[in-house]
Amino acid sequence: MNRKALLKHALPLWILAPWLLYLSAFPPHVESRDRARFLPQQIGRFHYFTDHLLTPAQRTMLGTDDARQLVYRAGPDEAIFLTTVFHDANWKAVHPPHLCLRGSDMTFGADTIEDISLSDGAVGTIGHLELIRLGTGQPYISLFAFVAPPDLLTGSYWTFFFHHLPRALLRRSASGCLVRIDADVRDGDPVEALARCREFAQLVLPRLRRIVATR
Repeated sequence: MNRKALLKHALPLWILAPWLLYLSAFPPHVESRDRARFLPQQIGRFHYFTDHLLTPAQRTMLGTDDARQLVYRAGPDEAIFLTTVFHDANWKAVHPPHLCLRGSDMTFGADTIEDISLSDGAVGTIGHLELIRLGTGQPYISLFAFVAPPDLLTGSYWTFFFHHLPRALLRRSASGCLVRIDADVRDGDPVEALARCREFAQLVLPRLRRIVATR
């Protein structure tokens, strides 16, 4: 690449550098608004079962108190683990879910982004991870999406990042949410676990999009 081309690519970064440094130097921590409480007790055939409480260290890492880990069940062996991480101006604290899963002693298999159609007719993409628990060898499915108004629904962290960056530079950050939908694979059947996660995603994501847009 010649000198002229280098300058062409580097100049925008030099212009943005002071703003990016400012945003990084003052990361806001958002107090809880507990937006997950607006989720219904029943979502399709899935019923709310319990919460897994986040530790103070986990909340600090997330940069927000507005995060919940909930369990929904459609039957004794049909559990869904739902994680919601809501953000406002602290969107930079939201990171790809791979980091948390890798820190939870998981090894990675499939890692793809797939199309999804929601129960309200909206379409977007969703991340799809296939993992194995190191201690037990238990296979595990994780779907995830980044949601933000007016219509962001993506399984791509970089699409999420570049959606928020221009707004952040003007201090006009929008609210949003990272959603993770997980399930253990039963009887070595990842097809069933994936279908269960996709079914729940199609039902819960429209509700989370409305919560993000109105709360």
